Amino acid sequence: AQTLRLIGNGAYNRLLTVFMYMSDVPKGGETYFPAYGGRDGPVDFEDCSLGFSVRPERRKVIIFYNMHPDGNLDPHSLHGGCRVVEGTKWSAN
Repeated sequence: AQTLRLIGNGAYNRLLTVFMYMSDVPKGGETYFPAYGGRDGPVDFEDCSLGFSVRPERRKVIIFYNMHPDGNLDPHSLHGGCRVVEGTKWSAN
């Protein structure tokens, strides 16, 4: 009940994200976490070499928390998709 109250029964932020890759991507298309490890500063989703990136591979699933147990957002969960250079990226969450 406490968790549902913190997220407004799903109307607010997600407690966690389950992200599935449904295709292999030969180059690019990573899921990028620029604030990984406490990194601060401007976020550049064109440069996916900083922070932490997960390479898209068919049947891979990543799970990460978007919020702390107290209901506050986890700024380290900030994420985005890097540009697909070669191939096609299919995914679902």
